[in-house]
Amino acid sequence: MIDLHRNGNSHNGTGRAHGNGRGAEVDPRVTIRLLSESDTDALQVLAERDSARAPNGTVLGVEKDGRLLAAISTSTGHVVADPFHPTADLVYLLRMRAGQLVPPLS
Repeated sequence: MIDLHRNGNSHNGTGRAHGNGRGAEVDPRVTIRLLSESDTDALQVLAERDSARAPNGTVLGVEKDGRLLAAISTSTGHVVADPFHPTADLVYLLRMRAGQLVPPLS
């Protein structure tokens, strides 16, 4: 079972993301949305910054000021995030939203 609700200070266990991971106050300029094919280049750049592969399948992304800062695959839970920005709270929000879209298996 994939735990999309995992809470922690890093987005993928590397410890590179910052923040408290508890859904602290979020900047109102943040947008969470399903990514489309038109986001492929931005997703690839984000994955390269994170030294990881890009999430595949249905992917949710979080943007701030029009810049993609983190993304999660709703089918695998694989996350990429910009290691040069505080993203732990953003990843927490992505995990919560992904969990709403894909309820846990019982």
